[in-house]
Amino acid sequence: MRIAVVPATLGTAVLVSACGGAPTRPIQHNAADVTFAQNMIPHHQQAVDMAAMVPSHTGNRNVIVMAKHISADQQSGIDTLRQLLEQWREPIGHDHDGHGGMGIDGMVDAATMNKLQSLKGDAFDELWLRSMIRHHKGAITMATTEMTNGEDPTAMKMAKMIVDWQQIEIGRMNALVGPLE
Repeated sequence: MRIAVVPATLGTAVLVSACGGAPTRPIQHNAADVTFAQNMIPHHQQAVDMAAMVPSHTGNRNVIVMAKHISADQQSGIDTLRQLLEQWREPIGHDHDGHGGMGIDGMVDAATMNKLQSLKGDAFDELWLRSMIRHHKGAITMATTEMTNGEDPTAMKMAKMIVDWQQIEIGRMNALVGPLE
């Protein structure tokens, strides 16, 4: 199997399989790979949902640009993870509609998601940025576990990119709002 690295926003890359159709050999993966993909999909989806709130809740250009990058990167990640699960012949995952996957590291609770919907301006920016920082830290935790325990090279490369880029984004968000206490 060949792996193509396709540039995405913020200089990140999206890993996609270059082998169309059914693989000619079994794809090596393990339970850690499956758990990583199944949990990262709803995690990334929540980040996309949070990013979608930004334009109607703030005029802060820095937050708007950050949200656009996060949305594009996370959607690309969702697409890649879905492809991996299909290649492994594994289910996409549990029913995480409405972000029911609160056992997933970094997921923002429903009360905070609701509060974000009610805020505007600086109050929105601060809660959104602090929530997204915690969210990214959860993704880093999951990706680090994948890098330690995973077997599929594509999933492990994706995990490394998640760690690298989300650490950069955390730095940028901290510069906007200040570090978490």
